[in-house]
Amino acid sequence: MSNRPIAMRAIENARLNVGVKEEGDNAGAAVESYLASCNPPLPPGNPWCVAVVRFRLKQAATQLGLTYDVSMPRTAYTPDYVRWAQKTGNWISLTEAKNMPFKIRQGDLVCFWFSALNRHAHMGVVDRLREDGTGVLRVQKTSMVMNETATATIQRCVTGVS
Repeated sequence: MSNRPIAMRAIENARLNVGVKEEGDNAGAAVESYLASCNPPLPPGNPWCVAVVRFRLKQAATQLGLTYDVSMPRTAYTPDYVRWAQKTGNWISLTEAKNMPFKIRQGDLVCFWFSALNRHAHMGVVDRLREDGTGVLRVQKTSMVMNETATATIQRCVTGVS
């Protein structure tokens, strides 16, 4: 068994989300379950990329009869997870990831910087690493804009780190 059983179970569970689509704007049965799992619980209409990660971590811990790190945020706000990772020594910068991709592990959280917001504002989970170490396959919520309407779907996406 992995020394990170909650992370590994969470990524298995996250794969079950591939193809989940929101109904309306940040709403729908699955999305509302994710938002409700946060502390504080959030109503429909809120961004949910972090909420689905929270939901899957909580679900994995419950399934395994474990408690995940009590210092880890329970919110749906990406900067809370960034601060936690930096404070606990779990943070891997983009530069570090590029120079030492072996530090990235399956089940790691991935936080994305949005220049327009001047903060980290999106999260996914590392599903697998590329064999050559140049990138990761992650499970995350993505938004697609079509005819001025945004639709979000959970997809597998490839990110390069070199």
